[in-house]
Amino acid sequence: MPTPRLRLRSIIGRSYSVDPDDTRRTKIALRDLGYFDTPSFGITPYPDEPMFQGIEEFQDDFDLRKDGMMKPNGETARKLTEVLELKDRTARTSPPASTRPTRGPVPSVLSKEEDGSPMPKPTGEDRQQVAVLPVAIPVIVYEIAMYFGMSVAAAYAWWISRPAEEKRKVRAQIQTFMDGGHAENPSDTECEALLKIDSDTCRQISKKRGKRAGARCYATAMDRYGACLAGKPRNQWPPLDTWNN
Repeated sequence: MPTPRLRLRSIIGRSYSVDPDDTRRTKIALRDLGYFDTPSFGITPYPDEPMFQGIEEFQDDFDLRKDGMMKPNGETARKLTEVLELKDRTARTSPPASTRPTRGPVPSVLSKEEDGSPMPKPTGEDRQQVAVLPVAIPVIVYEIAMYFGMSVAAAYAWWISRPAEEKRKVRAQIQTFMDGGHAENPSDTECEALLKIDSDTCRQISKKRGKRAGARCYATAMDRYGACLAGKPRNQWPPLDTWNN
């Protein structure tokens, strides 16, 4: 069932008196996108720090002003609604016929490889792949695709399915990598994260495209995991087989 449009009655912010219905709707929207973890006692109509933190993380991912605020029909509220609607449409449709692993076009913050060499320019195939993706792709999805050597499509599908706490851990890990604090060889923890992402992707491929396609995907996932554990640099990992043939 499509997600209803996020309609706010008043401003949401730490220094504002927030409407209870607005609070509940915002928490549900953030939860559905993995920016808010529902506590054991459920979703309450009272504003709290996890909600404001979720708004800030969403703003950060989509290059919006990071102030933890949402105004009725403001930039953050409109973008949140857009991403919710895109997620609904993505869930109702099958993945593109071909999601060959590729870096795809990258923003300026990812314009350099680890060794300092320029990133290759996107090919026509890269542009075609990204063209079928939702337009609201956060920067971190490109960073995940680069970090794990996977397609932007697979990175996007994996990212929007993650809970808030896992998103925070991945975000911190990727930020360390982007800041240049990563080790030359991947750690066992990074290899486990790679295997989890690849396995999640293969599981979806198996459901959508059949067991044979899933088996090919899983085989390359194990090859990538083995290469990671062996300490090979990321540019030497084999690509994940997500071909639809």
